[in-house]
Amino acid sequence: LALQGVWSHKLRSFLTMLGIIIGIAAIITIVSTIRGTNEQIKQNLIGAGNDMVQVQLTQDGSTVDFSYGELPEGIAAITSAMRDEMDALPGVSAVAMYRQRTWADGIYAGNQSFTGTLNGVDDHYLSVAGYQVNYGPFTVVGVVSQRVISQPVINSVEDYQMYARTTSGTVMIPESCWPIAFRYDEPMNVAVRASSTNDMTKAGSGVADYLNSQVVTNRQLTYQAQDLLKQASELQSLSETTNRQLIWIAAISLVVGGIGVMNIMLVSVTERTREIGLKIAIGARKSRILWQFLTEAAVLTSLGGLLGVLCGIGLAEMLSHVMGTAVAISAPACIVAVAFSMVIGIVFGLVPAVKASRLNPIEALRRE
Repeated sequence: LALQGVWSHKLRSFLTMLGIIIGIAAIITIVSTIRGTNEQIKQNLIGAGNDMVQVQLTQDGSTVDFSYGELPEGIAAITSAMRDEMDALPGVSAVAMYRQRTWADGIYAGNQSFTGTLNGVDDHYLSVAGYQVNYGPFTVVGVVSQRVISQPVINSVEDYQMYARTTSGTVMIPESCWPIAFRYDEPMNVAVRASSTNDMTKAGSGVADYLNSQVVTNRQLTYQAQDLLKQASELQSLSETTNRQLIWIAAISLVVGGIGVMNIMLVSVTERTREIGLKIAIGARKSRILWQFLTEAAVLTSLGGLLGVLCGIGLAEMLSHVMGTAVAISAPACIVAVAFSMVIGIVFGLVPAVKASRLNPIEALRRE
């Protein structure tokens, strides 16, 4: 009966569903865009398939650089046995140790000076970091010092770009060669490959806690994990705050659609007064009349919800192709949207249904 009522007034039913369709389509589009954007943020910050976490020695929240000053006291060496124990921590797939100078002078490629980052890495670092050696085994021929200390003269953007090209990148040498150029007893950092992207926070904090309990006795220094997953979550929350407001705005159209459903159901009750009176006269219970009209309202809005979900998926895909934005269709969001549209039909159809169930059969039969 509910489907017949919808089908017998196709245009009126479609116009009634239009508010529901627009609201559901807008919400599905926004939710899909939010999920796609969040996934894009995670991939841009962490890197697709790169689950490495850096655990570095810090002081007052800043990474300690040993390029200048004396070595800190109270930091023991990290042994291979400790590496094996860190390998067994929850969420950890592999561990490597390395030493680092973020501003290493005295490195030359041909006649070009290099003043970027220098890492002294162990045998496990390349696999943990996801690198592979393509070419270039290297030979250390010595350490040189500058006779005349000079600074580059930068007078234009072109000068800056020229110097920037010669002072970027990272050089990696075997950790065993570190003493040739620097002090071999410098504290080491740790690179951790997590079992999965979602385990990065757990793996990094676990290794940092282990090092702070086993290696550090100077409480002014601590090992901290570079929590990229947390940074990604913070960026995602910023985007979600704005998009959540858009969802509330889109939800207003659902309320408007619900009011339209209530209006058309009241019209339907008026049109079918004699039918309702006849049913009550031959013994139909009030509850049966009530559920008939509630079901009709729920079917009307559920159909609108299904059409809205299809339109929302189509709009999300269209935005992805036209604007180049990432989208990710959420199956739970689609199910919730249809269920919510059904609830709207029940809520806004309740007043017309109650009115229909309370009609006096004699007065209803007399109604023209």
